[in-house]
Formats: sequence, structure tokens, C-alpha cells
Amino acid sequence: MKTKKTMKNLLFAFLGLLLVASCKDKESPPPKKVASIAIAPSSASVAVGLTQQLTTTVEPSDAEKKEVTWSSSDPSKASVDAAGLVTGLTKGVVTITALAKDGSNVKETIIIHVTVSAAAIAITPLNPSVGVGGTLALAAAVSPAGAYQAVTWTS
Repeated sequence: MKTKKTMKNLLFAFLGLLLVASCKDKESPPPKKVASIAIAPSSASVAVGLTQQLTTTVEPSDAEKKEVTWSSSDPSKASVDAAGLVTGLTKGVVTITALAKDGSNVKETIIIHVTVSAAAIAITPLNPSVGVGGTLALAAAVSPAGAYQAVTWTS
């Protein structure tokens, strides 16, 4: 009888332990990390003193941490803030990088051409005149000197 009672107690103890063990929280899957980053626009130029907004799309779309850190290969030519806003500082070419903050080391880059906007175009001669059927040579000077110098003529 005592053996029967001991067996019964052991059975209840075992069932109790089994019940407690089965109530343990299930392990959650590891957080999804960033697999790829796309930057938009995919190519860009920005004039000195102006800005260009960059945005990112992260895959997978359900990655736990989608934030990126932005950086410029040459902050003296173009800076980029934490929100991806690029500011042109001096003429040149820079690489802007978006690096995933989730520790995956996934990154994407974009080349930015920093340009100098034309401030003025001077045409010479200043007060030209030409007779019917005649020709006249005109010259255009774009300033500042670092600006794109090509001019398209129309009449």
C-alpha cells in the first residue's frame, strides 16, 4: 500500500514537472537582419549650396531594424545628414554610403557629382547688329569659371 502511494506521488510529481516544463515560453526566432539596401534616386548630382534628398528601401521589408547610417567619402565636397540629405559644398565627385544599423554590415553606395551652377552668361558683342542675310559671330562666357561651360544657341 505504501509502495502504491509512493508510486502515485511520484506520478503526480512527474506530471507536475511535465506541466511546468511545457508552460515555458517558446523561443522566438532570431530577428530578421537587413539583406539589401536600395538608394533612391539611383544616381544624382547636386549643385554647390543646394541639397538632394536620398531615401532607402530595405529588404526584407520585415527586417527588425531598418535604420541606416549615412556617410560621405569626402565631407569637404558633400555632406550628408542622418536623414540622407546631401548638401553640395565644393565641386567634385563623392560616394555616399548607407550602412544598415542592425549589425549585418549590409551597405549600398551612390556616386554624387557636385556641380557649380552657372551664375551668369555674358554674350559678346554686347549690342550686335547684322544686316539681312549677314552673319555675326557671337561668343558666350559662362561664370563662374568652374560652372559647366557648354552653351546651346537658338534664335
